[in-house]
Amino acid sequence: MMHSTTPSRVSGFLVLTLVLLLSRAPGATAEEKPDFLELQRSLALLVASPVAQQEPNRQAVTKIRDLVEDFQALLEESEPSPDGHTAETVHYLSGLLGEVASGEAGAQSGAVLDDIRRDLELKVQYFRGRMGVAGATRGLVLSTVRTLHQGKPVMGLAIYCNPYRWKDEARPMRTFPEFSSPTTRLIMPGYYRCFAAAGAPAKRIASRDVEIGLGGEDKVTFNIEVPR
Repeated sequence: MMHSTTPSRVSGFLVLTLVLLLSRAPGATAEEKPDFLELQRSLALLVASPVAQQEPNRQAVTKIRDLVEDFQALLEESEPSPDGHTAETVHYLSGLLGEVASGEAGAQSGAVLDDIRRDLELKVQYFRGRMGVAGATRGLVLSTVRTLHQGKPVMGLAIYCNPYRWKDEARPMRTFPEFSSPTTRLIMPGYYRCFAAAGAPAKRIASRDVEIGLGGEDKVTFNIEVPR
């Protein structure tokens, strides 16, 4: 004898199936949120660290503490970036603060603190200057990179852009979506090293340091001069 299935059970089964399918679909996961707790922990460790008690680091750490607080407040007022850029930036900053606090930076602590301050000052200045702009791109700069040799375009190169303290690491934070030249993507304002490579990052052939968003503009174009 066959048992009938009520419409409500069928409907519930279909909804459950749809939810499961969507949860497995690419891009269906929730956007990663910035870990501000991690950021505050790293900042507290830095402020309490022996490094912060050394001269001339005291003043630098105090300035960075204030900038981190300002930057977090500005991020919390903003809509999240469309590709998780905000979460990556907060995680990267937390790691740098922790690196200095632990003494891992060693003799380079002062230089790292200077780079952190420089990068944060640019970010805070940019976000404050665009307070009236709505949307997820308020804190991002549309960045275009051209690869040139003696003024002529060089085509087919991959472009990577790292926060300056990562410099030439093999795992860049931002990879441009297309080969040069030109190629464009949204990037959070800050202090970066961008480089061109013949494919993988390890095959880099030229680089330059840039301060994206320094003038408060929402669009910027810069060139990377490459050898023939």
